[in-house]
Amino acid sequence: MKWNDLVRKQKEERISLIFDQIEKGHSQSEAARILGMHRQQIYQFCKIHNINFIGEQQKFRKGKKTKRA
Repeated sequence: MKWNDLVRKQKEERISLIFDQIEKGHSQSEAARILGMHRQQIYQFCKIHNINFIGEQQKFRKGKKTKRA
């Protein structure tokens, strides 16, 4: 096995770990905590690899905001 193959496989495994957290419904912050990463690291990794999380906070923001009296 060549070096580039190892690097490619490692990248695929990292992406797979993150997608597992997405499927479980975790936010990026929660996923970072579970995976033992810093939030900045997971945000940057997701930005580079075009990975989008839809966490609980984002689900609530989709609805209309109501004004309080």
